Amino acid sequence: MGIADDQRYRRVRRYRANGDPRGYVKVKNRRALEGLLAHRRGMLARLQAVVGIDASKSVQGVEDEIGIIEAGLEELKPPPGSLPENEWTGSH
Repeated sequence: MGIADDQRYRRVRRYRANGDPRGYVKVKNRRALEGLLAHRRGMLARLQAVVGIDASKSVQGVEDEIGIIEAGLEELKPPPGSLPENEWTGSH
């Protein structure tokens, strides 16, 4: 592993530890963003099913994160025609 690889590895680990979707965009990790999006959507569904307490602030926070993740995925989307359609859309 070279110096550049080592620096990238540290950067990815730092972003993973923080759970910051912008970090995955910065290191161009579409798979991680897709996994994070699925996780956040599951969290949102569970939060929306909560009764007995006011979960509205948590719901809003997760919705905000979903927006950031979706924007990140859009930013990483390849230009039209650069990949077969199923290469990009097959995992959504």
